[in-house]
Amino acid sequence: KLLLRAVVHPPLRRHESDWSDALVASGVFTRLSQLAPVIILAVGVPLIVDGWGLELALDLINLYALWVLLHVSFGIVDLVGDLYDSRKGQDRSPIAGLLQACKLVLTIIVGLLFLSILFSKSPVYFISGLGAFTAIVLLIFRDTILGFVAGLQLAANDMVRVGDWIEIPGTRVDGDVVGVTLTTVRIENWDKTIAMVPAYDLFQKSFVN
Repeated sequence: KLLLRAVVHPPLRRHESDWSDALVASGVFTRLSQLAPVIILAVGVPLIVDGWGLELALDLINLYALWVLLHVSFGIVDLVGDLYDSRKGQDRSPIAGLLQACKLVLTIIVGLLFLSILFSKSPVYFISGLGAFTAIVLLIFRDTILGFVAGLQLAANDMVRVGDWIEIPGTRVDGDVVGVTLTTVRIENWDKTIAMVPAYDLFQKSFVN
């Protein structure tokens, strides 16, 4: 990390462009540096460990590698968001919900691979077992799932952006949108109060933009 910060980051900071600033801000290179101990362990551990201990050590290394790759993937998603904000204007960007959705999908994929390594089973084994828990998941995470779907719809249809002035009839919501996430829209009313509105409320009910 020290080497990357000393050698790679200074030229990027001197280079006047959106992508170079985004690369430094997202920390993609410093996150990639975490692959160095993974490679060292993968090469060195088999030289000093054998038998059942080697299999356990390699499983732990694989789990560590998955965590590093997830960390790097989050950095790449943040990089895409920074580049989008610099091109479109951060105060008008509705992409935050989509970025959160990408991170959620990546987390689920890595979670399945994590369980696959931990229990020495194929990922298909865990995917096939998800059907039995679907009803429970839908019951417990109903609001989250509704907000997730509605947040994607709001972003895809460009219904609400940060900076818009919206009003929801029959409520005290009447002000500027100051934040749009995957499940919630944050609104600063004319009297400086803050309203947190679930995304599915805006998708299901009528509102004035």
